[in-house]
Amino acid sequence: MNESNLTDLSILMAVPNAVKGDTVKMSRRGGIWDSLKRMLVWNVKELKIGAELGLQAQFEIILNNGDDNGIIDTSALCFPVLLRCSSLQGQMSRLYIDLLEADGDESIFI
Repeated sequence: MNESNLTDLSILMAVPNAVKGDTVKMSRRGGIWDSLKRMLVWNVKELKIGAELGLQAQFEIILNNGDDNGIIDTSALCFPVLLRCSSLQGQMSRLYIDLLEADGDESIFI
C-alpha cells in the first residue's frame, strides 16, 4: 500500500506484433494506443494514499503467423510494462499483472 499520494503516474505497456493493437478495448478512459511504437500509455494525475488502480486492455490476436502450423502460441506472448510515478514521501509498493485468455474467441485480456 502506498503510504503517500503518488502523482504523475505513467503506465506504459508494449504490445507484441502477434496482437492487433488497433483492436484494443480499454477498461479505463485515458489510455492511448501508439501504433508507431506499438505501445499503450495511460497517464494518471494522482493516486491517493492506499488507493488501487485497475486497468484492463483487450486485444484480438493474429492467428496465422506465417509458420507451417499457422498457430500462435499465446503462452509466449510478452507484454512488458513500465510504471513511473512521482512522490516526495513514498513509493509504489506492488504491481500485479495477469494475462488471461478470453473464453471462446481469439482475444486476450491484460
